[in-house]
Amino acid sequence: MTELNVGVPVFVDVSKNADVYQLTIFNQNQTVVVPVEEVEPSEKHEPPQQILKVESEVRRGEQEEKRKERKREEEAE
Repeated sequence: MTELNVGVPVFVDVSKNADVYQLTIFNQNQTVVVPVEEVEPSEKHEPPQQILKVESEVRRGEQEEKRKERKREEEAE
C-alpha cells in the first residue's frame, strides 16, 4: 500500500476505463491509483449532506457542553 505524505495538498481524479472506475490521488511527486467498485446506492445509507449535517450538530453540541462546563467552573471560583 502506498501512502501519501501527510500535510501536502493532494488532487483527486476519477476516471472510467472499460467498466472499471479508478480514483487517482496525486500530489507534487506521488501518484496513487485505486480501482473502485461501482456500488448501487442503498436506501440504508444517508446522503453525504445529511451525514455532514449530523456531524456538525454533534460538534456543535459538544462545544455547547464545553461552554456550559467552563461557565460552571468560572462560577464555582
